[in-house]
Amino acid sequence: MNLLANKLSFKNLLKPGLILLIPVFFGCETQNDLGIKYDLGSDANIKFIEFTLPASNIYIDSLRTDGENRVLVGNYSDPLTGRASAEGYFRISYDNGPLPRSTENNTDTLKLDSIIVYFESNSMISGTSSFTQEFTLHELQNGLESNAIYLSNLQQSTEIQIGSFSNVIDSRLDTLFRLKLDTGYAGNFFASLSLIAGDENQSITTASFESFGLLPDSSSEGITSFDLSSDTSRMVVYSSPVDQDAKDTTYLTYFRFTGKNYTYLNRDRAGSEFDGIEEFA
Repeated sequence: MNLLANKLSFKNLLKPGLILLIPVFFGCETQNDLGIKYDLGSDANIKFIEFTLPASNIYIDSLRTDGENRVLVGNYSDPLTGRASAEGYFRISYDNGPLPRSTENNTDTLKLDSIIVYFESNSMISGTSSFTQEFTLHELQNGLESNAIYLSNLQQSTEIQIGSFSNVIDSRLDTLFRLKLDTGYAGNFFASLSLIAGDENQSITTASFESFGLLPDSSSEGITSFDLSSDTSRMVVYSSPVDQDAKDTTYLTYFRFTGKNYTYLNRDRAGSEFDGIEEFA
């Protein structure tokens, strides 16, 4: 009974179309022979026509890098596209925390311990997983305009250096970057906070501060992307009570990078595979 059923099933598979295809496949002697006995080249008439196809290279450098809540800093070199250097610009605004306030005898209620700037990285570009990253923090000569659109080919002018970072980075593990502001600048900034806090006509929540710029050193071997919207990226003012009899307490005042920001990119194709590209005029 089972043998009969198997025979019937096999007969059902032998449809007319399948039977016609069997000679074709079994007649193939090689993988290039489809079993069709026809001379494809007997009546072929082929002609070649050569012509010049015009082509142009268009290099447009109008990349917009503002409004992304991130800035880039560092240097990167690639044999195909050339070298690139990135500078990041940003603004700060008060978030929360106590402020120093001058008393009647011009003595602040708090004294400055230090000001630390923290950046959290969300990505890095380098030829190796471990590389040297060095950059400096500066005041910008001109403040960033909130309503302006900044393109990546606009480089800002900087003022004094107020901090620096230098270390060997492991891109697989290191995500937090820490800079301590120079003592002179930190003292002036702390004094400005005291003036704002003691002025009834000013408010710390609406106060405008100088814009900052991150500039790479020549020894930088990679480009780092900093997430300005991260809870870790911020500037922290550490202070303590002036009163020596007060408890040993440290106060933290936070500033966020919530203002205008963008990245300037300097690209150099010299010596790369793209070196011969001429810009379209």
